Amino acid sequence: MSNYNDYTPLQRNLLFSATAIGGLLSSAPLSHFIDKHTLRTTFTAYCVISTIATLLIPLSASLGFTALFLVFIIQGVGFAPLLPMASWVTNEWAPLAMFVSSQLCVSELGWSSVYYIQGGVAVAVVALFYATFRDSPRDFGG
Repeated sequence: MSNYNDYTPLQRNLLFSATAIGGLLSSAPLSHFIDKHTLRTTFTAYCVISTIATLLIPLSASLGFTALFLVFIIQGVGFAPLLPMASWVTNEWAPLAMFVSSQLCVSELGWSSVYYIQGGVAVAVVALFYATFRDSPRDFGG
């Protein structure tokens, strides 16, 4: 099986970019598939394709750079529907969860409080991320 260090810097950069390439290539037919098959079905299909590619990574790595590069591109298919899915979920489901926001809007705190609260939660989440995330497992403990 290939080792990451067996590849040239260009090959490593291509491997790093391959999933983004797959996401870009698979985004072109996305609208058509959503219109024809619904977002749920399209999202599931894209994720299945990406999952199968993920399972094929060890085999493709043993076959060499080209096979691994192609499988990484296929793995990137799963990225394409993420933004439409986030938008769809927000559009379709968020109104059910907006009760608290509507109550804040009519309270003496006013509509701006909704954004201050969301911003405060975002600050807390970003701070928690920064405090706990490390670029590498080697960076823990110090």
